[in-house]
Amino acid sequence: MNTAPFMLRKGALLGLMACGASLRAWDDGTKMSHVAGRSHSHRLHVTDFGAVGDNRTDVTAAFEEAVAASAGLLGHTTILVAPGTYRLFPISLASRMTLHLAAGATLLGMPFGSSTAAWPLISALPRWSRGRGDTITVKGTGQSAKLPRNESKALLHGANLDDVSIRGEGRTSVIEMHGWDWSSRPGWSGSHPSLMRFVRSTNVRVLNVQLRNSPYWTCHFWECDRVHVSRVSIIAPLDSVNTDGWDPDSSSNVLIEESSYEGGDDCVSVKSGWDCFGIENGQPSTNITVRGLTCKGPRAGIAIGSEVSGGVHNVSVEHVHFVDTGCMVHLKTGHTRGGAVSNIRFSKLTAVGTLGDGIVINTGFRSNSRCPKGWMPPAMTRMSDIKFVHIDASNATITGYSFDFGAKHANPPEFYFSKMELRLEDVHLPRGRRGAWRCGVVTKLSTAHVTPKHACYE
Repeated sequence: MNTAPFMLRKGALLGLMACGASLRAWDDGTKMSHVAGRSHSHRLHVTDFGAVGDNRTDVTAAFEEAVAASAGLLGHTTILVAPGTYRLFPISLASRMTLHLAAGATLLGMPFGSSTAAWPLISALPRWSRGRGDTITVKGTGQSAKLPRNESKALLHGANLDDVSIRGEGRTSVIEMHGWDWSSRPGWSGSHPSLMRFVRSTNVRVLNVQLRNSPYWTCHFWECDRVHVSRVSIIAPLDSVNTDGWDPDSSSNVLIEESSYEGGDDCVSVKSGWDCFGIENGQPSTNITVRGLTCKGPRAGIAIGSEVSGGVHNVSVEHVHFVDTGCMVHLKTGHTRGGAVSNIRFSKLTAVGTLGDGIVINTGFRSNSRCPKGWMPPAMTRMSDIKFVHIDASNATITGYSFDFGAKHANPPEFYFSKMELRLEDVHLPRGRRGAWRCGVVTKLSTAHVTPKHACYE
């Protein structure tokens, strides 16, 4: 048996353990600074574990070995990815590690159905906000069959971690998947995978990379605390669905800043559980800050919901610029959601190009069929202290409604909300081609310096 690769990897690891922090520069001489305050800092190179960035070789095992080696070291380890294209299946990250992509480095997820291996499945998250059940119905050759419901593992997956980073050197540090390859997969018992997902993890950082073509939510943070996203660009086809940019989900102390999204769904969507699963889990999203973003796409607004059953509190969205989006802000819920949403502030938002609507409230999202038959929340969704301040889309065109707060229904607003209270101040939108205002689900509205003129209760 050829033992040379093993000896190389063993030697690299022993050298690090013996010398503490063994520093090796990139071939171009670039060095990375240490993180202040860490008593032990190490570096590993995926090429020392057999990774080849030739856009052909499956390097999953090499990345897994590098991560395993980092987990065995005292202190924080940076795993360095040199320029090249590295094809791999999903990998699990470790605590106290940074995956650092050099400029010109690309991690490329294997296409669905690759001959080298099957896409890995993992058990569905307990009480996950999508409320996935134990079975799904999959159409085969004219018949239906029920198969176990599993989750397709995210390309970069982290669970129960602390101090984990994904870092690059700009837009040429790329993590990409074949999103279009997952559009129709009869007989597949898993879901579409996210590009990255962190579960019950703390001190998570995603910095200075470009993320492309995720088949599902690009960055999903579930029950995480202290998350920082900065200088990240996300690109997905404009006709794709469920390709959200960032989904803080039952998470706290999240900062998403100085980043951009161009794709087919929500730029950011704050969530906390779908119907009975969210109520049972009882884990709200709190202290979420979104600032300095550019969002473009046929939906591509900033959304609260629709899965808000666990609650959403203390959200600040500021200095976000929208280009040709479906709407700027989308407050989503449904008759069976429940949950409380409070202290939400949108400020200094701007928009250009063509918008579908300006600001939208939508109560039409479907019930979770996995909940017990006839299940209803203890109380309807309560949205209070929702403020819009210093909003300017006067240079945009709106094809729908300027303020679409729901059509008038046979049911009163209380059918959907125990409370829906909004405050608008210094908000200026163009008059929509379909109209300026619809206010079917608002229980209380106050305005100051708003155009078009408030007309809800005239």
